[in-house]
Amino acid sequence: MSNANVDEILNQLLLFLSDESDSLDYTPKKKEKPDSSSSSLYERACSRNSDLCTKMNFSYDFSDNEKYYYFNQIDQAISLLEDPLSQYRSLWKTLESINLFLTKWNRRGSSSWYKMTFYLGGLKYENEFFQVLTHELWHIVDLGILQGTAKKKDHDFTEFDTPKFSIDDPSLEYYAFSRDSETIRKSWVKRKDFCSWYGMNDPFEDFAECHNLYLNHQKLFRFFTQSSDILKDKYNYFANLYAWMYFSNDEDHLDDFSPSSRVWDTTRMNQK
Repeated sequence: MSNANVDEILNQLLLFLSDESDSLDYTPKKKEKPDSSSSSLYERACSRNSDLCTKMNFSYDFSDNEKYYYFNQIDQAISLLEDPLSQYRSLWKTLESINLFLTKWNRRGSSSWYKMTFYLGGLKYENEFFQVLTHELWHIVDLGILQGTAKKKDHDFTEFDTPKFSIDDPSLEYYAFSRDSETIRKSWVKRKDFCSWYGMNDPFEDFAECHNLYLNHQKLFRFFTQSSDILKDKYNYFANLYAWMYFSNDEDHLDDFSPSSRVWDTTRMNQK
């Protein structure tokens, strides 16, 4: 290639660059917001209730869809219970931590007065988690929300042998329906006076089992009260507390029981 041709090509290149430089915009561009549609279902749920998200702890093996599902279940239950319970204390503020694992353990759930833990590997039915959740939430309500103001403590019902309940604690009214103390049932009570066999173990499980029966199987609970005045008192306790609000009446199970029959565990009654 001759020098003349090289010079001509260079001149054309310089001319092109000069024209382009006049049209280039060096103004810094604003960073565009990410498309919300690209965020995960769980992230979008968290934007709706960030407070709940800060309390939920998932093991590493949860998918986004699973996180979203359990978030919605918990959000729904607490939101429905918050208003009637607010006369005592906020459920949202009382509950500090919710831990979820996909592994199987000998218990599907456990609770203290401020924390719930769930092991989901043993769940069998579509609505079983919601019922276990309803059961465990009652332990939070019982121990962390329904509290008396008296300084004097009751010694018949304790937390791990330590007196915690004030003598005017609203829970004591329920315990007294079928028990003389934490370890002693009233001499005349029978199986039909409880919501389940499991609830006969202690007053706290009795409370939680009837709580689940009332909220998720309301008409079945009413049906059971035909055989027991004590159970009628327990039903009215929840009806008054929640102003007759419940989650499901569950009419489908009425044909499966007699008024005096009981299941071992109300949380394992899969809805039809």
